[in-house]
Amino acid sequence: MSYLVFEHHNTKINQTDVYTIFHTWRNITTIQTDVIESICDEIANLDSKIRFVGIIDTKGRLLAQNKNDKLNTILSIQELETLLAEIALWIRMERDHDEHFGAENFVISYGSKVISIIFPLHKEIVCVFTHNEINVVKTENMIPIIATAICTLLERGVK
Repeated sequence: MSYLVFEHHNTKINQTDVYTIFHTWRNITTIQTDVIESICDEIANLDSKIRFVGIIDTKGRLLAQNKNDKLNTILSIQELETLLAEIALWIRMERDHDEHFGAENFVISYGSKVISIIFPLHKEIVCVFTHNEINVVKTENMIPIIATAICTLLERGVK
């Protein structure tokens, strides 16, 4: 097993801790609304190149969002709603294969304009879209930081 260590607020996070975090949030069934909004804000504040953070339900409906108004909008509201519905459908379809391949912890998609990072929770899905100019290594190092932020906020607001 490879052992990676990430730094976040002077706390060392190893790869095993990250996978523990992923498995922890899969068992969370209800998240308070203010916590959902806090997750969006916390992630959006990690880097100025983050364009959009949204949390959607399993049907793709937006529960909370934080978008960087300083970066140009790529999608119209209708196009964003369609994209989020497609992401939700895709995640639901992928879950059909969890028994064989295991549950997805996150998905990264590198596009020519945007990098997408998707985190399936139990009932919600966290969607992060960053500017394509963000460093690939930095994007991958953001995964455990985002995961830790989500888990910390979830622990505060689970019903």
